[in-house]
Amino acid sequence: MVTITPSPHPSAEVRTGNLSVATDGTQLRVWIEGVLDALTAPEVREGLDRIVASKPPRVMVDLSRLRIIDGHGIRLISTLGARLRQLGCEFSVAGAQQQPLALLKLLKLDPPAGG
Repeated sequence: MVTITPSPHPSAEVRTGNLSVATDGTQLRVWIEGVLDALTAPEVREGLDRIVASKPPRVMVDLSRLRIIDGHGIRLISTLGARLRQLGCEFSVAGAQQQPLALLKLLKLDPPAGG
């Protein structure tokens, strides 16, 4: 189990499966690594559920380590953003490259340039 506690200093990454988490002040940075598809989404969802339950003020999902994503992964990230915004949390996605970026652009969900 991953416990998420905001810290005034950057923390080391905590990794569970293909999900890594680190805090930097009040921002929680979440890396999704490798593949996010129908097979990996349930495990990633468990980690993201713990993040939502911790109600962090800001969450940034970093996709720079993600190689492949499908519709299940897109839905998971989109739902995460909606759930966090309902709680009043800031949410952003950054770092998408190659196939994940192409799919985000195709679905008109791509993060702003430089994100």
